[in-house]
Amino acid sequence: MNDIALSWLGGILDGEGCITISRYPKKSCVNGFSFRINVQVATRDSIIAFECFKITQLGRVYSTQTKGKSLNSWITEGHSAYKVLKMVFPFLKLKQNQAQYVIDFFEQGQKDFKQYHSYYPKE
Repeated sequence: MNDIALSWLGGILDGEGCITISRYPKKSCVNGFSFRINVQVATRDSIIAFECFKITQLGRVYSTQTKGKSLNSWITEGHSAYKVLKMVFPFLKLKQNQAQYVIDFFEQGQKDFKQYHSYYPKE
């Protein structure tokens, strides 16, 4: 991956992207729920969605029809979303604070997960 491609992706994420932390029910968790980070770009232009995938080689591209118009989404979740944020972070302008928050959230979650699950060695 070169800096030109990553800077393009940073601009797309700043303008068209969505960086989220989602809470969803999960019975196997102590609290009954878990969290997942997501990075997504939704656009009418399929070339943009596929280019996001091409640059990162992460996530999936979906196409749906809404009111007769196609909507194309590139979506990454979990560790893949974390990798994308780490790659593109230096090139973000508008969403750099949001990306940092999600990166920190993910990294802290990984530490907590290893601490509370015995099948991970203690660091």
